[in-house]
Amino acid sequence: MTPELKKIFTDMKISILFTLFFLGLSCSCPAYTSEDGFFPNNDAGVIYLDTSIIHELSGPVTYNGTGWTLDLGFNIGRLFHDYLHLAPYAGIRVLGNLKYKNAFLRDFAENYSELTQEEQEENDFLLSEVDKVANFIKGGKLDGAFGFSFGIVLRPPVRYFPPLKIYRLIYWSSIKPSSDGGAVIIIGGSHGPAYTLDRAGWGFELITFPGYSMGFRYPGTGSLNIGYISLYVEIMDFIDDVLIWSSNLAEYKDQYLKDYVTDKFKDKYRTEIRMGMKIGINIL
Repeated sequence: MTPELKKIFTDMKISILFTLFFLGLSCSCPAYTSEDGFFPNNDAGVIYLDTSIIHELSGPVTYNGTGWTLDLGFNIGRLFHDYLHLAPYAGIRVLGNLKYKNAFLRDFAENYSELTQEEQEENDFLLSEVDKVANFIKGGKLDGAFGFSFGIVLRPPVRYFPPLKIYRLIYWSSIKPSSDGGAVIIIGGSHGPAYTLDRAGWGFELITFPGYSMGFRYPGTGSLNIGYISLYVEIMDFIDDVLIWSSNLAEYKDQYLKDYVTDKFKDKYRTEIRMGMKIGINIL
């Protein structure tokens, strides 16, 4: 693992410990109602806080990614009903141990289109960088990923109705090797061109098991839910991935995956649908 990724995961561990400490203090508050258990009927909280372990189960491009998420939002549903959850939120995720599907690597190798002679003569730098990225992908180089999401958590004031999350996700998968042979996540292109598979899409998450819930003492503080399990589906616009983006190299424009693959590849990988699960704790 590269020093950059080690720092990310160290910061992640610190954040998890801080969150667990915060939730531990919250647990010390006696319950506001006697509705502790797996399907309580506690009132909705003003603050929405969620931290979880995430695992990517399947997808046409990558799989097996495991990481951590943190979401924070405010429940405006309390303005309308004491038991209504309608919480806009924003969140981050960090994943490691991602792997390409063998079928994707094979299809990419067979359908990658080399630059034309005219394009080569026009921009030697572009040629070398695009070919470099393509070779990284063909070689299966993929180390980590970072994502930013924003959306809404919805649960009507019905006791057994599971919370539903609908969100927009922006996702970066690093494919740039560092000097020691690993890979680094680069955000902002501060070190020159960043070699990533960048894409955006929509996600839908359903909490299928609420975990053990403990209501807090005061109205509007919600309840602490420990060990919830959720399933998610994400629909990503894969073919519009940015292969190279160079925010600090104004003379070069961003390069997109769709410009270097065949129509057959575009048709097959136009949309990336992936599924996964989360196990975590939240205040809802």
